Amino acid sequence: FAPGRSITVDPLVLERNDERVVAQGTYRFNGPDDFDVQMLNVDLAQLAPLAPEALEGLGGRVDGQLQVRGDIDRRPQGELTARIRDGSFRDVDDVNGTVQLSLEGTTLGTNVQLDLGDQGSVALQGPIEVTERALRDPSRLVDEATLDGLRVEAGNLDLRLLARLGVLEEIPVLGRVTTSIELGGSARTPGLRDAVVVLDRIGLPGWD
Repeated sequence: FAPGRSITVDPLVLERNDERVVAQGTYRFNGPDDFDVQMLNVDLAQLAPLAPEALEGLGGRVDGQLQVRGDIDRRPQGELTARIRDGSFRDVDDVNGTVQLSLEGTTLGTNVQLDLGDQGSVALQGPIEVTERALRDPSRLVDEATLDGLRVEAGNLDLRLLARLGVLEEIPVLGRVTTSIELGGSARTPGLRDAVVVLDRIGLPGWD
């Protein structure tokens, strides 16, 4: 501890039942910070308060590593790699996959691969532009972020899942969709740049 200048943690270990978090690095009152955080079997539900609306219904376990650089209070930079196990989100269960995020300036590089079990798979890749206000307050992320060619791919995805996630209004159609689309514009109301869509086993409830 350097009074008025910095605080160094080397390391700080937090444990609760089978969850474990190890943090080490230096926080500087004026200047760039340098922190590494390792997570083992952490309950994802604990992250929901960071962005209550966007992360509502989040659950499961995560192992990962977070590297933070830059000024944490004003303009954080860094990388996150994580593996999700037995996840859940908005009534969707059995979610497993990997997450890779990198923040450089105000550009959030995104590479997310999710296996939804018998409901299909989803992948997101590409840049998301975030405001400095959203960096300081993650609850603003959905309202203030913009998409700049974010590619979303779905594999054999159950159409009913789109309604449960709020992507589409409830639709009286059964079936599967495989698609690759590119999104731009506001994260709250994204626009479609291009898309390839393949529909399979489409039908109406009660119809053969």
